[in-house]
Amino acid sequence: MGNFARRLLNAVAGPIVAALIAFGVGAILIVLTGADPIVAYGALFRGAFGSVRSVTETLLKASPLLLVGLSMTVAYRCSFWNIGGEGQLQMGALAAAALGLVLGALPSWAGISATLAAGFLAGAAWCLIPAFLKAKFCVNEVISTLLLNYSALLFVEYIAKHVIGDPNSYGWGVTPFIAESAELPVIVEGTRLNAGIIISLVCAALVYLLLWRTTSGYKVRAVGLNPVAAAVGGISVNRSLLLAAFISGGLSGLAGVGEVI
Repeated sequence: MGNFARRLLNAVAGPIVAALIAFGVGAILIVLTGADPIVAYGALFRGAFGSVRSVTETLLKASPLLLVGLSMTVAYRCSFWNIGGEGQLQMGALAAAALGLVLGALPSWAGISATLAAGFLAGAAWCLIPAFLKAKFCVNEVISTLLLNYSALLFVEYIAKHVIGDPNSYGWGVTPFIAESAELPVIVEGTRLNAGIIISLVCAALVYLLLWRTTSGYKVRAVGLNPVAAAVGGISVNRSLLLAAFISGGLSGLAGVGEVI
């Protein structure tokens, strides 16, 4: 069995086992309430996969979750415990919304590319703050990334209400509609499923290539496994940490972009 097939099997086996355990525990709890778990799970699966609309809505919801999951994967591979995905998502969403308001009549590829880049950089910049604090001052990233979530939420709320908010939103923090050139195209007619799911899958492939097919990815993984040994081997621990944080925050930022555009 090749290395790729082995990694794929390991990646799939864990979630499958976890899902089976979760369904088993859930079935026990449902039985204890006096209900039928088969009926309950049947309704669950019909709601998620029972029609074209259900499948597309499931994929629509899965897109940002996949991006944030990839974000955490990159960070954890470098032993950087990024608990700030929510804040980075919010900052990416804010950057996309702000840029989307000022874009003119650009081609769609240009408008979408610009908002994706802005959201990625905003999320990455927000994640670099705790990464720099860890690299420079040994600040625990679990605490700093977690607290920065609240800072991001409050900052986004203020900007959305008082700077770029729609004056007709009555203080709800709703922005005007972004430019049409920045909107993701719908890929299944008659549904809400847009190209965000394609972007998420492309990012998943790129993360794999980065971590397992590049020198930088090897350094990130080496630092995550043993930073002392990596440093002795000539790898810059702080540089790898900052790279992992940059990519991790950027992926969460992209999740926020997808929710806006």
